Amino acid sequence: MKFNSIEFLVFFPFVATAFFLIPHRWRWTLLLGASYFFYVSWNPKYVVVLLVMTVIGYVSGRALEQQTRPTTRRFILSLSLLASLRILFFFKYFDLSNPALHAVFDQVGIGYGVYLVLPQ
Repeated sequence: MKFNSIEFLVFFPFVATAFFLIPHRWRWTLLLGASYFFYVSWNPKYVVVLLVMTVIGYVSGRALEQQTRPTTRRFILSLSLLASLRILFFFKYFDLSNPALHAVFDQVGIGYGVYLVLPQ
């Protein structure tokens, strides 16, 4: 589903209406489920990535909640951001950097392995 599709034109008002009709404490579940549905309808292969990102966010949030020392909180936040950004950069820039890495390793004479192509 894309933002400029007919499906989204139906999906968004449904979710927005449901958001205001359900009790406040269940809204996060609706938004999480709607987000998963939105992204999985676009490409079901990325459900594992979404699950990993959700777990990273949840675990780091719980760890931040338990800590009171600012240095420890900053460290946990930094680890969480680093993990999330690594996943984002991998999926965003891997297709651009993979041929360049192959070219560099070919020039040096080092075998780099197999070309990987991510699903679009």
